[in-house]
Formats: sequence, structure tokens, C-alpha cells
Amino acid sequence: SAVALPHSARGMDRFFNEQRRAQGIDVIPLGPRAAQDSLQALRRGRALGVLGDRPFGEPGLWVQAFGRQLRLPRGPAILSLRSQAPVVPMFLIREARWRFRLVVDAPIWPAAGQHDEPSDQAVSAIMQSYAASLERLVRRAPTQWLLFDPVETAAPAPLAAQVMG
Repeated sequence: SAVALPHSARGMDRFFNEQRRAQGIDVIPLGPRAAQDSLQALRRGRALGVLGDRPFGEPGLWVQAFGRQLRLPRGPAILSLRSQAPVVPMFLIREARWRFRLVVDAPIWPAAGQHDEPSDQAVSAIMQSYAASLERLVRRAPTQWLLFDPVETAAPAPLAAQVMG
């Protein structure tokens, strides 16, 4: 299964979703039911693809990456904690025209016992680990991180805030 951002043009949305379904991917449109449908997919033992670098439809949380604060989504960590499924960072590296290499980083396992209402600390820990994975890969292949919108960053928090935070 994969969570997909619906396109505003209905024809484009239908085209992309048909391509996904042709590859055996169940599409979960980003929207009011996405979290519930995603959790059901995970509990049925399905793999679930979600973007981990953009907080679409949520305020996100700040993590440390690239020497700055970077805003990432909370959703992947919350789903992981509620389902007890790991977050597995995956990236595609373009090697040539129509040729990609899949890079899979180590799984990030959720803390046990966070099924109902995951703590902010547990969510932050997972997404900080994800940020470290993202940073390692982007440093190896900086031209490969392609986004259509600016990445939301801020200056790093003062050291005292990082220690206390």
C-alpha cells in the first residue's frame, strides 16, 4: 500500500493511481481517512509506503539534520508506534535514464507499549533516526534529493534548548 497525494487534475490523479495499481500497489489517498486506512494496512501485514521528508497535511515536528532544524512529518512515526511495525528508510538513486538503485537503510524499531497514544518523545526519537538516515544518504548523493517545494528549515536551536528539549 502507499499513501499518495491526490492531484488536483482528476485525469492526472486517475492516471497515476492506475500506474500504481498496475504494479500491485493499493492507493491510500492523503486525506481524512489516510491514517486509519494506513494503520489497517499495517495491521494486515502489508508494507506501507509514505513520504518521510514532507509534512503534508500536518504541522510536523522539528528534528536536527544537516546542521539545522528540519521539519519532518509525525505520521510515519505515529503509524510505526501504533502498529509496532518499523520505519524502514528507502531511497531511489537514479543511476542512468530509466535505471534506479534502491537503497534500504536499517529499520527503525518503535518503542514498545505506545499503541494507543504515542508519546511526543517516542515520535521524535523515530523521526530523528529517520532524519539521520536521510542526511547520510543525501550527503552521499546530494543531487538526488528532489523536491518541488522548498524544504522547511530553521537555524539550529541553542545548545541549552537541545539539551533540555
